[in-house]
Amino acid sequence: MNQASVTNYPVTDRVREAMAISLRGTQELLPQEDWLKKLAKSEATKKPLRIKLGLDPTAPDIHLGHTVVLNKLRELQELGHTVVFLIGVEEEGFFVAPKLAKSSSSRERPKAKIRRRTC
Repeated sequence: MNQASVTNYPVTDRVREAMAISLRGTQELLPQEDWLKKLAKSEATKKPLRIKLGLDPTAPDIHLGHTVVLNKLRELQELGHTVVFLIGVEEEGFFVAPKLAKSSSSRERPKAKIRRRTC
């Protein structure tokens, strides 16, 4: 285990504020302790967190309820963190770029495969 993974960072007033904003409007945050550690580490090292959201625009379950997540991402962005929004299609466990419409020459742009990370 490396030193960075066992170091405890101080929970400052700014970290508490970020945690309060994270919890606002949510029913629960799991795992809350891990999120607090990430916020504290980000504050101590002055390195913003990178938060990613990937959506499949062809999925049948895209609805206005997703704006809740988008608003939460905006709040985190306002705290100085980096938000990455991926739009693509999930196929066989991979997130791929959507296909371009076929041209008259029947060529398609090759799919860009991005491995799904499980953290």
